[in-house]
Amino acid sequence: MIQLYPLSLLVIAFSSLLSFVEVYRTELSFLLRFKIALRKNERLRTALSLVVLILSLLMLLFPLYPGPMILGDLLPSITMIYASLFIRRIDDSVADMDVDGRKEGSVHFKRGVFFSLVFLLHFLFPSFIIL
Repeated sequence: MIQLYPLSLLVIAFSSLLSFVEVYRTELSFLLRFKIALRKNERLRTALSLVVLILSLLMLLFPLYPGPMILGDLLPSITMIYASLFIRRIDDSVADMDVDGRKEGSVHFKRGVFFSLVFLLHFLFPSFIIL
């Protein structure tokens, strides 16, 4: 279904920005308030995670036109399942500090780069098939 394509791009880009918020706080301050709302509101976190999970399952069942069933949107679907788990794990109890008291920015940065690369691949080659 072609309607799922822009939604998947939006979810992957949003997940990338949420990952980069921890590293680039001042540049992405417009998302900081939303991430704080996600940390405090478990119902919002659960609802967003569930919507992303359902969208990823729909993408597996209804890939873009030339792609075969299941394999057509496998990489974006797996990425969105990972994004769903990432969104679900955001809460107050998660400490983003390292043992030395420094920010653990490298993990968030690597996750953001991964989401960004999948976004670019999915945007530039929408019917790309991984065999």
